[in-house]
Amino acid sequence: MSDRTEEQRMKKQGRLGWLLLLLACIGVIFAVQTRQYYLKNNEKIPWVLNYEQGLKQARNSNIPAMIEFTSPSCPACVAMKINVFSDQKTADTITRNVIPIRLDITELDVQQANQLATMYEIWATPTYLILNNKGHVVARQEGAMDKQQFAEWVTLSAQNAAPKQPIP
Repeated sequence: MSDRTEEQRMKKQGRLGWLLLLLACIGVIFAVQTRQYYLKNNEKIPWVLNYEQGLKQARNSNIPAMIEFTSPSCPACVAMKINVFSDQKTADTITRNVIPIRLDITELDVQQANQLATMYEIWATPTYLILNNKGHVVARQEGAMDKQQFAEWVTLSAQNAAPKQPIP
C-alpha cells in the first residue's frame, strides 16, 4: 500500500473518530437537558425558592416551614424528585402541613450558603428541616426516603411544630 493511500485512510479514521466524539457529546448534553426538564416539570410541589420569602410566608400563615437543602449533582436528591415530589398525594400532604422551601446550594451566593450551612449544620444533601413559627428547628432528616415515609415524617413533624393551644 502506498504512503499516500495510508495517509488518506488515517485522515478518514481521524475524522470519523472526531465525528463519533462530537455525537457522543451531543448525546450527553441532550440526556442531561432532558433529565433536568423531566425533573423540573414533573414535580407537584409549589416550592418557594427564596429563603427569606419562604420564612415570611410561613410566619404570616402560621404554618411550619420545611426547608430542603438540595443539589443537582446529588443522586439522593434526584431520587426524591423522581420518586417522592412527583407524587400528587405526597405533594398534597406536604402543602397541607408546611410551606415548602427549596434551597439549591449551587444557586445560593457563597456567603448565604456558608451562613445557612453553619446555622443549620448542613453537611449533606438532601437535608430537610421543619421549622416552627419562631424559626426553630423541630425536626431534621438527612438522605432520601420513600414517599410514604416522607409524608409521615412531614405530617408528624409539622404537628410537633404547630403552636400549642393553651389549656383553658
